[in-house]
Amino acid sequence: MRSLCAILGVVLGGCITTSISGSTGQTNGGTGASSGASPTGTGTAAASGSVGGNGSGSGASSSGEVTGSATGTTGGVSSGVGSSTGLAVGTGSSGGAGGCLPLGDTCPSNAACCSGACNGTCQQPAGQACLRDQDCSSANCVNNACACSASAQKPNEEGQLVWVSGTCASDADCCNGNKCVVDPLYLSQTGLCCNTAGGACENDGDCCGGDCENGSCACVPTAPSNQTCQLSTDCCSGGVCSQEHLAGGGYCEKASGQTCDMPYECANANCRDGKCGSCAISAEYVGACTTTADCCSGLICGTSLNDWSGEESATPEVTTSCCAPNGTACVPGDPDAGDCCGNCLAPGICTCHSVGDTCRWNEGCCPGATCMLGNQGFADGMTCCQMDGQVCFSQGDCCSNSCVNEQCACEPAGSPCSAQPGLFAQAGAHACCSGQCSAGGVCL
Repeated sequence: MRSLCAILGVVLGGCITTSISGSTGQTNGGTGASSGASPTGTGTAAASGSVGGNGSGSGASSSGEVTGSATGTTGGVSSGVGSSTGLAVGTGSSGGAGGCLPLGDTCPSNAACCSGACNGTCQQPAGQACLRDQDCSSANCVNNACACSASAQKPNEEGQLVWVSGTCASDADCCNGNKCVVDPLYLSQTGLCCNTAGGACENDGDCCGGDCENGSCACVPTAPSNQTCQLSTDCCSGGVCSQEHLAGGGYCEKASGQTCDMPYECANANCRDGKCGSCAISAEYVGACTTTADCCSGLICGTSLNDWSGEESATPEVTTSCCAPNGTACVPGDPDAGDCCGNCLAPGICTCHSVGDTCRWNEGCCPGATCMLGNQGFADGMTCCQMDGQVCFSQGDCCSNSCVNEQCACEPAGSPCSAQPGLFAQAGAHACCSGQCSAGGVCL
């Protein structure tokens, strides 16, 4: 489950040099200077940039995990997630008054929108004027004004009517006192109107866990269970919601020390002697880590993209799982040794993926490259490509699909780009020097 500048290294609206408390990071610099806004999560983040510049930062925290945001003086808006590898992940674009994003633009957060409401794209918040449902972050336009969003019965894939939660950008969009649970793992923020276990409900759609019993949201059983969760507080018996806020829901899994029969029952995918272990040892199960500190000795918490909606999803999830870093010893097929972020080659050394190689983790690509989707999204698979400023010998070597004088460069206005909203693909909107790609697939 997600993940965000050539995915972790290229930021829409121009790359920025990112300094992250708790990790040592390095990304390509972009045009303009930026200053970090107050971040959420553990740690602090700040950003600045210059043409072709590089930057790094370090902090006292051992986790190296921080979520921050930065607004550049050139008008670009971006958000970032730092990992223990120091790579930055983010989305953003320029436009709108004062650098904020106009209605209809793909957005990473409410703060990035001029309207103050982001639900996939910048939209009108509750109470504001609208002409159609899609104008509103609540997806509910009544008498030319955005109204609140309530749970509704809709047919599932089998044609059966099921309760579906309302949609939102903030609590103000939700009816009946339901809360807006925002999905921060999506490259484009989305939200659901629902209450956690113990909260009031009128139907199953009012509950993040999808189970309303006698006017109260019931907790979600831990694995094995097909019920989904949005928060760990949805889970029964002290369980953990793997990849909280995952679009469509994560699954409640068991915490360290709880009894288990199979690895998938444990949030860290580590079931030993009938109990979930204290660290994550396997990369096979997504969501086994939040930071490298969650992984067993010798492994790191790698970042990747996963598609949870279909083979050609335009909104993949950023996910994390443990893998063995390049240069460490490995044993092919041995789960106790951990999967390599890159390749496990004879005589048993984890080796980085070359440019053009299929990849899973950003950390598996050789230095200067990152793991990105192809121009057609998941239909093309994921391969390593060179970030801006890195050496190249063909257009396809570069994530921007632009190789100039043997150096990867951003695409100028008028150049082709991948126009799929929210999709971080090679030659996507991030590849444009402006950070903007028109609906027709042309850099603005």
